Amino acid sequence: MKKFTLSTLLFLITTVGLAQIQTLDEFESKEGWEFILSDGVSLDLNVVEGRTGNALRFDYDFTKGTGYGGIQK
Repeated sequence: MKKFTLSTLLFLITTVGLAQIQTLDEFESKEGWEFILSDGVSLDLNVVEGRTGNALRFDYDFTKGTGYGGIQK
């Protein structure tokens, strides 16, 4: 049991040690984003000033009371 635990621990340490951060999106522009929404929902996506650089602001309005709305890239 100790051998399995030690080898598993060493594997995890080397895997985490070799991991690299990969940024998928900087959220600097609204290009490429698509709206997913139900009837009765309006969405608006705007670029605003963020802490460092730009940010995306996602505004939604449930005009009929219920529904769903989101964005995807």
